[in-house]
Amino acid sequence: MDRRLYLGLKVLADGSVRLGGSGTPTCYINFELETARRIRDDLDECIAALEAEERQKAIEATSPEGTETAPAADGEDPA
Repeated sequence: MDRRLYLGLKVLADGSVRLGGSGTPTCYINFELETARRIRDDLDECIAALEAEERQKAIEATSPEGTETAPAADGEDPA
């Protein structure tokens, strides 16, 4: 009997998937616990980059000149 722990991730197909029937196709991806831990770090990095981009866009949208910049997610100067 396999006693390893797995993490299941439910994902919805993107627009490239052709729908043969009605509804939205749903897939599941299972990761061993160690693999899930490794990809968590990659996901955290991607999320931080997207959040920094959202903050930058919000600042530009509210800035009269659009010249202000948001600090980078990691604390470094974005310039």
